[in-house]
Amino acid sequence: MFKKNKKQEYFGFNLESFFDHSPLSYEEESLFSEELTNYLPKDMKEIPLFFSNQNPGTIMSDFNSKNFRCDEFINKHDGMHILFSGCSHTFGTGLKIEDTWAKMLYENISNKTKCSGYFNIGFPGTSLMHQVINTIKYCEKYGNPDAIFFNITELRRLYTLKTDFKGNPIKPFTYNNGFYKLSAQPVLKLLAYQYYYMLEKYCESNNIQLFSFSWKTGHGFNNLNLKTYYKIEDKDLLDHVAEYKKNNPNKLCIEKAMDNQHYGIAYHDFWAKFIYEKFMEKNDSTRD
Repeated sequence: MFKKNKKQEYFGFNLESFFDHSPLSYEEESLFSEELTNYLPKDMKEIPLFFSNQNPGTIMSDFNSKNFRCDEFINKHDGMHILFSGCSHTFGTGLKIEDTWAKMLYENISNKTKCSGYFNIGFPGTSLMHQVINTIKYCEKYGNPDAIFFNITELRRLYTLKTDFKGNPIKPFTYNNGFYKLSAQPVLKLLAYQYYYMLEKYCESNNIQLFSFSWKTGHGFNNLNLKTYYKIEDKDLLDHVAEYKKNNPNKLCIEKAMDNQHYGIAYHDFWAKFIYEKFMEKNDSTRD
């Protein structure tokens, strides 16, 4: 497909080699290769210090054997099969697992309906494209969920090659989650829309309920005609945070998480209740 010449070289290696090692390849034997997360070592025995520092509140017992912060993945599901996807806000950076929106929402649903387990493939720093392909690979390996809850990240993220201090790719080729300048956002928005559209169609064809929203104020999806994306009104969110703060004056991490960067418990509480209401609107047959 690509000729090996200097015009098609990137930092000293040809594009043919790049695509052979693409993280989007389905030829990997394992579902989640180190190329896809690469922050955490395989068969982790303890949380690396740099990851622990960036994700306070996370403890070793939170992780399953694939280094995701949830129950062990299974192939046979007894009860409703639910999947959560997103970035650090779905992973729950800076919060205890019980204070995250995904865990709160799971508890609300499992209190009413038997569920097969808490499965969350949210991971810090990942892009929408990364999250969608991880969702498809999860379905391929562990079966299609009955419902997917997706907290969509900002649109300036994509893959970048991991490089040394001179800018040369480190071999074997591994991938970081890149954050791009605002000038790239129109292209990334288009890519994100196309990936999300494919996910929406996949869910539609496989009878999967998809419920999406975003933690990002002014998200690029807010004005698009997507069937499964629910826009959060700023006033509703801020009113909820103010009321939560008033009712919990002595609680820690209400507005900001332990890392002082990510949103705190009040925001997660709003997200969980907001998308739970959308879920119930679609599934509660007792409503008028």
